[in-house]
Amino acid sequence: YVLGVLLGDGGMSCETVRLSNPDAEIIDAVSLHYKMRLLPCSRNGIDYSVRGAITDMKKLGLAGKKSPEKHIPKEYLYSSFEQRLALLRGLMDTDGHAIKNGGAEFTTTSDALCEGFMWLCASLGMKAKRHKRQTRHQCGLGLHSWRVIVRSGDICPFKLKRKVDNWINTKETHDWVVHSIEPCGRGLATCIEVDSPCHTYVLEHGIVTHNTEGAGGY
Repeated sequence: YVLGVLLGDGGMSCETVRLSNPDAEIIDAVSLHYKMRLLPCSRNGIDYSVRGAITDMKKLGLAGKKSPEKHIPKEYLYSSFEQRLALLRGLMDTDGHAIKNGGAEFTTTSDALCEGFMWLCASLGMKAKRHKRQTRHQCGLGLHSWRVIVRSGDICPFKLKRKVDNWINTKETHDWVVHSIEPCGRGLATCIEVDSPCHTYVLEHGIVTHNTEGAGGY
């Protein structure tokens, strides 16, 4: 969760990590991390120096990264379900918000962070669609931004109470729907089987599939 918060609202130079956030819940969550200590660095009450974080950020390849360069380290994309959900909630609590008619939205200027976020959603059984847009900063010449719409089913993508209270369950199916099947020609194909009791494996977007017993036997 803390890594998600720092990826969202953290500023990371090569030697220091700063956090800018007005929510006491988030500040308390970072403060409770056993390695970290927050020190106010301005009078506005929302800017903090995060002591004890820079070593980890360097190990993860995040130190010195500006907003467009941030990414989710690979080891966090393949961690446990609970860790991936906590990471996603840290990102959503900082750079996400609930949509009025249901669902949620996440925004980022980083291509790599967007890719990682999409993977997190898919790996948690959520549906995510992204759209690229041009920001209005610098007379429309600023950085582009990714807008990701998240349909998370029964799983709330937030931990922050005020965002949890605004979130509405979309109550849609967890299944992916086939809208059309189009022929792509003839060619060679290979049946595969993975070494697991269920013989299932994961495709793009976190879709789980397997070969039929008939195809395998043939």
